[in-house]
Amino acid sequence: MDCQHEETKVVESRKKEDGRVCRRRVCEICGHRFSTVEIPVEEYLKFCEFKKNLPTD
Repeated sequence: MDCQHEETKVVESRKKEDGRVCRRRVCEICGHRFSTVEIPVEEYLKFCEFKKNLPTD
């Protein structure tokens, strides 16, 4: 189960070949560990445009 605390600390970061950044984080309150992936803005905008053009049936 995920915690709802906002106080987290990055314990590890890795930059991927495609520009994404993977971060391993830990909650400073309860110790819950989780991962996040950050994508470049250009990739996000391409994804939004693609999703906007999908059929809605």
